[in-house]
Amino acid sequence: MSDGTADPTLARVSASDMGRISASEVGRYVYCARAWWLQRVMGYAPQNRAALERGERRHDAHGRLVVGASRQAEWARWLLIVALALLAAAIYLLSELDGQALGVSSSGVCQLVASATGG
Repeated sequence: MSDGTADPTLARVSASDMGRISASEVGRYVYCARAWWLQRVMGYAPQNRAALERGERRHDAHGRLVVGASRQAEWARWLLIVALALLAAAIYLLSELDGQALGVSSSGVCQLVASATGG
């Protein structure tokens, strides 16, 4: 206001909340700026509290599912890495044991395999 008086609508927002806007508030503002203004600035409470609370509970439950799925995916990646490392170790050990049984080195195994396959 140009006369130096404070805007009375801003007095309804507490000083501690003045600079803090959550991501869900941005979503509410994008969905309906007027509803956000009525609730945030004017202090009006929504009439459908039960539906909003039910939606919040569903949102929380979905969030827990997403976190759980993310953890499972991370475990799956680590288990895949471990399985591939074990497979590589097993292939190496089997090739070493096979070479020892035939009396050749691991490079000799490659030559035996190449000659057996016609390569």
